[in-house]
Amino acid sequence: MPDDDNEFRGAIVDRLFRATLSTSGVKVSKEARELTAFYMKQVVLDVLRRSTATAMDDFVDTDALDCIVFDTLLELT
Repeated sequence: MPDDDNEFRGAIVDRLFRATLSTSGVKVSKEARELTAFYMKQVVLDVLRRSTATAMDDFVDTDALDCIVFDTLLELT
């Protein structure tokens, strides 16, 4: 997988993680953030793989992605 793809996916994970925590007002430790980021990365990568496998290469269902990430955060907290 090209580095550009990894950087793009990493940027999505970082953006979603920061946006979700900042809007929820949740205060978490560094370890909890790292663990959450790890699980979120797995979820995001899975969604991106499914999206690109079933649609155009540049398509990502952002609504589904947001819901899955939010549900994952709820399970972890």
